[in-house]
Amino acid sequence: MERNQDNDVNYEPYMFFRRGRPQQIREEAAEPKERPHRARTLVAVLMIAMLFGLSIFVADLYANEGILAVWKDKNEDVSKTFFVYCVDSYHQNAQGLMSAGEVKNMGGAGYLFFDGKYYLAAAIYKTRGDAEKVKKDTANSGGLIYELTVTDPKLEWCRGGNKSAVKRAVIAAYDLYDGLYDVSVRLDEGNLDMVDAIAKINVLAANLDELTADFEETIKNENKFGYVKTKTYLLILSALLDNAKSEILAGANASGAVRYAYCA
Repeated sequence: MERNQDNDVNYEPYMFFRRGRPQQIREEAAEPKERPHRARTLVAVLMIAMLFGLSIFVADLYANEGILAVWKDKNEDVSKTFFVYCVDSYHQNAQGLMSAGEVKNMGGAGYLFFDGKYYLAAAIYKTRGDAEKVKKDTANSGGLIYELTVTDPKLEWCRGGNKSAVKRAVIAAYDLYDGLYDVSVRLDEGNLDMVDAIAKINVLAANLDELTADFEETIKNENKFGYVKTKTYLLILSALLDNAKSEILAGANASGAVRYAYCA
């Protein structure tokens, strides 16, 4: 598969594989040191990708080597790009929260993801420059930056009239996540008070409940992988909103609580 250098195509590789282990791209000739949790970090990052319903492609794969890249097709009419700075993975909740809090205080939306055993601290930005600045300021040479593009999903697998309903559900879920991102940033910048933040999250949650109900009515008992995956997006988004609302109401880490989400 050729790399497209067309200006209308966004193509940014951030990671390559060598001998089955993911490594950060480096210009030095020396072999980079292996970090103990890097493989688990990759798994958690792919979980983030699933969370956003992202289109991910693996290009130039051969002999256990390849490039993990995400790009935006110029023909897509619905797309959003986020830059995820993955700080590191940790054995303990407290360590992850401390790391996520550090990058959160530098801007963006910070999250702590839990895969059932390890915690991944990550921060999400809307510009590549912001993500790279935070990575540089944290002096964490082991952190990784991924460009993740949400695109209008390909829905050839849908049956009959379900295609439009699934498409509406996925795109609406993207918009709801964007709303949560906006609340978290405005709250932390002091441009939104707690009462308004809770009210906005309640509106997002109500919209999600309506969206989920409509989606379930449309697909009925479909168990094809695509339908199940779409429902998973909605369930995880619901968990994000519930987590944000419950932590704000509890008053714990009030200004930043909306930024943390635990996803099993």
